[in-house]
Amino acid sequence: MPAYGRTSEIISYAKWKTTYDDSGSITWIYRHNDSSLAQNAADWARRNYWNYNGGGTQTVFPTYSLTGGTLGVTDPSYCSKLVWQSYYYAGYNVVRTPLLTGVINPYYLRPEHISTLWNKKPELVATITTY
Repeated sequence: MPAYGRTSEIISYAKWKTTYDDSGSITWIYRHNDSSLAQNAADWARRNYWNYNGGGTQTVFPTYSLTGGTLGVTDPSYCSKLVWQSYYYAGYNVVRTPLLTGVINPYYLRPEHISTLWNKKPELVATITTY
């Protein structure tokens, strides 16, 4: 979910690096060590944010918004909500539901806060500071 006024995207790592090349920014890349869980989360995200049948042509166009909607809906949505929903609906009791705010704060995905949200934490495999 790139930004206000735009909808979901599937982009390559190379495009990510050029699009989000902000001075001083940091990107953390995680991988879950359970490949079935990771695949279920990816499949859920594709079906709910890209194409209901899992195809390659975009047929789902959620709006980007940090306000409105609940954790149970995909429209509107935002980047950290998409990640949370993907793992929540993949099953396995992987992520916790934030009780106080109902908002998936992007800072929950930072390495020092990852245990706040995750019951079964993904592994940090890379940190990108130079684009």
